[in-house]
Parts: sequence; structure tokens; C-alpha cells
Amino acid sequence: MPCCGRSCTAKLRGPTRTRARKMPLHKASPGARLMAWCRQRQPAVFGSLLILVTILPYLNTFEVPWYFDDVGNIVENPLVHNFSGTARDFFLSRGIALYSFSLNYRWGGLDPAGYHVVNLAVHVLCVLLVWRLLARLLGQESLLSLAGAALFAVHPLQTQAVTYVVQRMTSLSGLFFFAAVYFYVKARTASGQEGIAVAWRRVSYLLALFCGGLAVAVKQNAAILPLVLLLVEHYFVVQSGPRRFPARWLPVLPFLFAPLLVALHDVVLPLSAGAELWKIANPTSYRQISGFEYLVTEFSVVWIYIRLLFAPVGQVFDYAYPVVDKILTWKNVLAFSGHACLLAGAALTRRRLPLISFGILWFYTTLAVESTFIPLDPYNEHRLYVPLFGFVLIMTALLRRLASRKAQVWLASGVLALFMVLTVQRNALWAAPAAFFEDNLKKSPKNARVMVMLGNAYAKQGRAGEAQQLYERAMQVDPTFDVAYTAMGKLFIESQDYDQALSVLLKGTDYNPDSVRLNELLGIAYGQKGDYLLALRHFNRVLMLKPDKANIHFNVGMIYFWRGEDQEAAGYFGQALKLDPDNDNALFYYASALFALGEKARALDALRAAVKVNPGNANALYGQISLALELGFRQEAGDAISALRRLGDPRVQEFDGRLP
Repeated sequence: MPCCGRSCTAKLRGPTRTRARKMPLHKASPGARLMAWCRQRQPAVFGSLLILVTILPYLNTFEVPWYFDDVGNIVENPLVHNFSGTARDFFLSRGIALYSFSLNYRWGGLDPAGYHVVNLAVHVLCVLLVWRLLARLLGQESLLSLAGAALFAVHPLQTQAVTYVVQRMTSLSGLFFFAAVYFYVKARTASGQEGIAVAWRRVSYLLALFCGGLAVAVKQNAAILPLVLLLVEHYFVVQSGPRRFPARWLPVLPFLFAPLLVALHDVVLPLSAGAELWKIANPTSYRQISGFEYLVTEFSVVWIYIRLLFAPVGQVFDYAYPVVDKILTWKNVLAFSGHACLLAGAALTRRRLPLISFGILWFYTTLAVESTFIPLDPYNEHRLYVPLFGFVLIMTALLRRLASRKAQVWLASGVLALFMVLTVQRNALWAAPAAFFEDNLKKSPKNARVMVMLGNAYAKQGRAGEAQQLYERAMQVDPTFDVAYTAMGKLFIESQDYDQALSVLLKGTDYNPDSVRLNELLGIAYGQKGDYLLALRHFNRVLMLKPDKANIHFNVGMIYFWRGEDQEAAGYFGQALKLDPDNDNALFYYASALFALGEKARALDALRAAVKVNPGNANALYGQISLALELGFRQEAGDAISALRRLGDPRVQEFDGRLP
């Protein structure tokens, strides 16, 4: 019979009964209590730590201005300013990314800070997904998955995808890509045969399918997802029964739908209509590049990427990497041989070093769309956003092979601290455009695009002479580069030297007669000189090439307005407002044309809309007061007079005594 209590103690201790001695209680130290608390709440603590580590090196990015493709894709994009949210808009190429920019525009206009906040939020979500995916692939090794996710977060190569606003397309696609892989791994590796477990696996699979479709819709390079999922099947999914390869295709097959749909819409249909592949892939390119030339060029470019993974110094925004003109050179053969050796090594070490093998294949597979046969701009650092996960896996696997946990911690901490400092420094350059492009030009001294971008930065600083010199250098490097002519032409227009502007712009049209920007600036220059017929000729040329440019419709309307042709002016102003309803200047001149046509009620409506869009538009307020008084809206006139007085406009005195 079991015994307990004091009698049992006595029996065990022998005949002499003594009082049991109490063990001294030692109060846990604050550090020990903190560690215990952290262990109990490990996911929340690690997640919070990751968020903090991700945000810190990007705190200096909120003042980074617009750069290069930001202008065409966001600042001057009517789809962003007037995104309707219809199904048609969402199914536009990269429509989801455009919608996210449109939301930013509604919340904060064209202030870059809000766009940077959203970009950073997307990056934070990607980091958290990478953390959970690493935990799945590493077998829940918490510290290693934390270190790997932190490496993904602070690696300096990520700056172009996070700090460059327009590359939200890359990071947002990456977010859905990682989500698709994570949910797929969860669906295919979760255990349990009971009802709830099976239901969760099905939900995870459907979420993976949904996220995969979104990834491809945001950016087409995510079309490689089905191949990545096949790698996941091959490396991480334990098959029961015969390991037949076709059986691995079955769960992956539905993920082919979105890539095939995108390929049909973006490639097959344009090719069937007579378009050329090189022009579809890179519409801004003036040189025809074959897919094979591009592939051979990428053999060398990818080695630059690999070097930057390990030693992220010497980054450039615009490399202007030359496309090869000779295929069989020692450089190209050696570059190809190196990649072949890496891929062969990945295949041979699949069983012995599966994580390293998978990491190598992830890197090459996720680069495949943009670094093989589709001729794009050869070098762009933001393309490494998703491929960098392969590097993270390799580094994490190597770190795990260190026997000492202390060595793991010190090595990981040192690398993360160094990379965080490099990321902060890189972002500081992004915040100073002139210094940013000066640095770029040092590393790529024959880059015409960078010369123009540095010239633009100098022009904004009032350094017109230095800007002009850079534009001239760019024209010498590449006489066909229309952006150099437009930049110099704009510089002369702003200084009201219209003859010089026309000389430069007309020279540019010798090489690129269908350049939208050249013809637009020619129209402005001729219009300022009073040569309205030539101005209309160039503006109409622009509208033939790009009929959705609201500012050109406005400019044509202004020419007709100056000529006293109010009916035509009102038509063009109305078209400009259809494309850009929030243009308060277009609303004001539309009202002026309507007033001249005797349509005073409609004119007053347009003025009200102009003031609603921009309460500081003094001309619109002045017109609103005049028309409101004439049409008998005295209360409205009084409110507008008060608003005009607050602006300090002296014209308000004209209405003194007009109201009781």
C-alpha cells in the first residue's frame, strides 16, 4: 500500500524521526525571468524582433524622392490617379500593383512618404513569411530560421525592391510568391488524418493557389512558381507508395493556369498580331536583341549577382551592362561553365546537402524568367528579391553545420550588423539623388541614362550649366537616346530660351520621330513662341501615339482657347477631365470656355469642382464669386469671398460692398 506524508518520510529515514530540512529558495534573476518569459512567448517575441530589425535600416527612406520609372508609372500615370477598381482595371497588366499605388494616391497624393511606408510594410510581411517558411523547411529550428529571415530583411541587395517605389511590383509579387510556397508546403507536409487536419490541408492548398495567381498577376516573373513547387515536391514532400515523377505533377498542375493565361495575354496574342518578342519584352529599347544574345549576356551578369550576395558593395542603380556581340569568347564559356558546375553540384549533393542543393536550384529557377531568353535590360538588382531566399537557405544550412551554438550566434550577429550598416548607407544615398547618381556614374562612367538622371538632379538644384554638360555628354555616348534631348529641351524651355529648345528637340526627332516626349515638348515650345499651327501638329502627333495623355488634351485646349475657338477648347478640356478629373487648372479653363459660350450654370459647376479639388486656386475662387453673384447665389459668393480673403488675394477688394 503506498504511503505518503510524515510517516513515509520516517520509514525511509530510519528509526530516528527528524524534521525534514527545507531546501533554500533562490530568487530567479531578472535576466532568467526575462528568458523564461521569452521562451513562453517565442513566436511573438521573434516576430516582433524581426519587424524591428526590418524597419530600422529603412527609417531613412521616407524622404526618398521619385526616381526614373516612378514618374511614368505613378506620378504621370492616369490609371493610378483615376483607378476605377473595376474588374477590367484589375486584369490590366500589373493591375493589382497599380491599384495599390492608386490607394496611396487617394490617401496622400504624390507625397512619396506614404508610398515608402507601404513598400516597407510589404517587405516586413515578406520577412515574416520567409521566417515561417524557413521554420517549416528547417524543421522548426527557431534561432536558425530567425537568423535566416533577418538576413533576408537587412541584405543591402533588397534596397532597390524596397526603397525604389515602383518596385513594389517586385516585392508585392514576392509577398504572394512566398505565401504560395508557404501554404503549399504546409498543405503537402502537414500530418494527421482526422477531419480537421484534412480540412486545414485543403484550405492551405487553396490559399496557395490563390496567392500564386495573385503573384503572377502582380508581376509576370512569378510565372516560374509551378517549377519551384515541383522542387518543393522533390525535396520536402515524402511520397507514400511508388515515387513516380508524373504523380508529383498532379498537385502542381492547377498552378499552371495563371502563368498560361498571362503568357497568352502578354506574349502569344501580341506575337500573333505581328509584334516582335524583343519589343514586347522591352518596349523602351531601340536595339533589337535576340533571346540567345541576352542569355549569353546573362551568364556574366548572374556572376555579378552572386558576388553581390556574398559581398554587397559597389551596388549600382543602372549598370548599362553591354549585350554581347560575340557568342564564343573565353569569358562567356567560363561564365557558362561556372553555372553548369554549380547546377551539377546541386544535383549531386541533393541527398547529402539537401538545403544547400535546394537553395542553389531556388536561386537559378526564380531568376529564370528575367535572366534567360526574354530580352530585357540585362542588369537590375531588384530581380534578386525572391532569388535571395535561395542564398538565405544556403547560408542557414552552412551556419547549422557549425558545432558551437556560440559560434553560430557570433557569426550571424556580425554578418547581420554589417549588412544592416551597408543597407542604411545605401538608403542614405537613395535619399540624395545627386550623390546617388554621382556614385552610379563613377561605377558606370559611359552610362548615358545615368548622365541624364544626374543632370536632372543638378537641374533641380539650380545647377543648369552642369546639367547641360551632362546632357551633351549623354548625346555623345548615345546619339539616339531621346531622353537626353528631351531633358535638355526642357531645361531651355524652363529658361524661356525657346529657339535653343527647338534646335535640340528637332535634332532629337531626327533619330526618334515618334518619341512622345520630344513631340510634347516641341508643342510646348512652339506654343510659347506663338506658332500655334506647329504646336498643334506636334500635340496631335502625341495624341496619335498616346491618346490617354490628359495634359496634351489640356495643352491643345489652351491653344484653341488662346485663339478664341471656345467650342474646340471646351471639347479638349472636357476630354482632359475625363482622363484626369482632379485637374483644377483644367476645370478652371473648362469653366472659362463654357462661360465664353454662354453656359454660365455649367461654368459655375466646373468652378465649384475646381475649388473642391484645390481650395487654394485663387483664379477658380475669383470666377466662382463673379458667377455666383451674377446667378444669384449670394451665400455661396459670400463663402468664396471669405476663402479668397484668407488667401490674401488683392482682387477680393473688387467685391467690397457687393454683399449686405
